[in-house]
Amino acid sequence: MNRTLCSSLVGLLLFSIASRAAESDRWEVIRDIEYARAGEQRLNLDLHIPRGKPRPPLIVWVHGGAWRSGSKTNMPLRKLVEDGYAVASVDYRLSTQAKFPAQIHDLKAAIRFLRGHGRQWIVPSKKIVIAGDSAGAHLAALVGVSNGHPELEGAVGIDRAESSDVQGIISFYGAANLTTILKQSTPHGLNVRVPALDLLLGGQPDDLPALARLAIPSSMWTDAIRPFSCCMAIRIHKCPSTNRMNFMAHTKRRTPRSSSRLFTARHTAELRSTTPNG
Repeated sequence: MNRTLCSSLVGLLLFSIASRAAESDRWEVIRDIEYARAGEQRLNLDLHIPRGKPRPPLIVWVHGGAWRSGSKTNMPLRKLVEDGYAVASVDYRLSTQAKFPAQIHDLKAAIRFLRGHGRQWIVPSKKIVIAGDSAGAHLAALVGVSNGHPELEGAVGIDRAESSDVQGIISFYGAANLTTILKQSTPHGLNVRVPALDLLLGGQPDDLPALARLAIPSSMWTDAIRPFSCCMAIRIHKCPSTNRMNFMAHTKRRTPRSSSRLFTARHTAELRSTTPNG
């Protein structure tokens, strides 16, 4: 995914998030596809497919919700589907159901499933972009830079022979470093993130440094990382933008042939009139 395509895709994503398009004859949704089970819990995804476009490029969407809430039904990219992209919106175990890194294990299982079964819906899966907002953006970034990482790959699902690699990341204001985010947070941010991190990690990052470090995208680079595209939006207020900018700088150092873009954007509910810049 080259720089121009990356910028165009981000623009489409912003416009899609701002839109309120309803289901139409231009696209269809296949709901509640079971991609794996974690114990007795079914893990499902919804596949949004544009009509009349064979072999549409595939985006995996990861919803936000402070890791503890949200659903695959919160899929704001309907306009993007109308413009010809397939979107797999994925449910994963929330932090109220399982501690980190269960969420990453689930998302990688979903990607392996899509590679193993995408031909069933004529959706190509050789190249996949993963995108998300807020907590979902943090998870998307972590999936994107941990190709082949043994602790994050997990053993969820039956499609273990398939690759969970992705070729692009689009992150809307996702946390990039859980070990520093509390020090960079506003009082409002602390009220949200302290209990959220308790649920996600089973404690605070300072008390669980090894686990918190495992959740830092920039610390998870492996030799399996190839040049890829990474586009990040930083939230204009309330959330620490330096948390994300440090990740982007690390991306450029570690994979200099990758395409990286950073731009400002507001949170999902405030994206109606936002466009990328820079």
